[in-house]
Amino acid sequence: MTRNLEKTVEELETGKRIIEEKNKILNDLSIRDGLTGLYNHRHMEDISKQEFIRASRYQTDLSCLLMDLDYFKKVNDTFGHVFGDVVLKEFSRRVKRNLRSTDPAFRYGGEEFMVLLPHTGIEGARQTAEKLRADCETNPYTDGTTSTIVTVSIGLASVKEHDPQSAGDLISYADKALYRAKAEGRNRIVGYLEKPDDPVLQEEIPTGNDVRYFKEQLSAILEKTKTASIASLQLLAKNRGGEVFEKHNRRVRHYVGLMGHKLLLPPSIIETFNRAASMHDSFKSLMLELVKKSTKELTREERARIEDDPYVLAELTGLFDFFSDERSILLCHHENFDGSGYPEGLEGDQIPIGARIFALVDAFVAMTSDRSYKETLTMEKASIELEAYAGKQFDPKLVSIFLNIIAENGELKIRD
Repeated sequence: MTRNLEKTVEELETGKRIIEEKNKILNDLSIRDGLTGLYNHRHMEDISKQEFIRASRYQTDLSCLLMDLDYFKKVNDTFGHVFGDVVLKEFSRRVKRNLRSTDPAFRYGGEEFMVLLPHTGIEGARQTAEKLRADCETNPYTDGTTSTIVTVSIGLASVKEHDPQSAGDLISYADKALYRAKAEGRNRIVGYLEKPDDPVLQEEIPTGNDVRYFKEQLSAILEKTKTASIASLQLLAKNRGGEVFEKHNRRVRHYVGLMGHKLLLPPSIIETFNRAASMHDSFKSLMLELVKKSTKELTREERARIEDDPYVLAELTGLFDFFSDERSILLCHHENFDGSGYPEGLEGDQIPIGARIFALVDAFVAMTSDRSYKETLTMEKASIELEAYAGKQFDPKLVSIFLNIIAENGELKIRD
């Protein structure tokens, strides 16, 4: 009887421990962000209130860092959401790496993060923020294949410096400072009520009625308009029989992305290059339809010139006033590095870098694609061709970088 009782008690205690462990796991899951492992927004509200009460009771300082990854939407649009998640997880690791074990970190929402620094004044908070900002500015995010720099903007506020009346006030002050950091150019740290370096910006903290706020909102709308315009143009070209150009364009954009990453160009610049490539191939597909309808017998050179005439492409792009950067790429993509190209005979750095990159990549993709009118070259033969025309048709530095990419990645497999 005693033995059975002891066994029952032991089983009950074991069951109790299992339940407690599972409850602990469930509780941890309820307060953690599933992707980054940081505390979630709901737990942030509880912890921030507790820390604010503690700081008020013991007359200690408490600082808040509110952080936003710069142009993160561009990262998702350019590299995909899977790589975007890689950036979010790695950024979270960088945050924790630069904090003390007693400093709670939270995923505030989307690409925004928050950190509380107990017993830390505004200058100590600035030092912590600068370590993180410099880390992001210097070290690219990578998944082994894709690599890019993503900077961070940080807003600061502290209890003793800014005298908030609640935890909500402290976070709100940091949020206003973060807004200023983004409005002044991003990749910077701004404290609440801190005077900006730019005299034009030395005014009250921006509100929803501030001109810069509307400028940022309009920029977001413009980006959506550009994306929708490109998508409509690609669909039109595809419906007119542009399957070949669509496949060609996927490869071009892939290589343009690799070049941009290697050069550590901002995602917004890479996206501009990719839009230019998409417009080029879509317009070329549509122009091909006009050539097919021509009653005049054209030589191969005449056909190519009509399909890919820089002035025509620039004029068509001019129908979309917001594609000025893309227009310069389309206008100059037939200029040669040695000045022998057309239409303006530009040479060297006079040619926009986007046009130099596109000309190189477009030629490489054409040489290594199936073509009915010309032999398809292997990766090795195409590389030899690029080397032969380096300094003549192509920028020699860009050729060297591109060939290094090919060497590092081998035969790149592009998904159709």
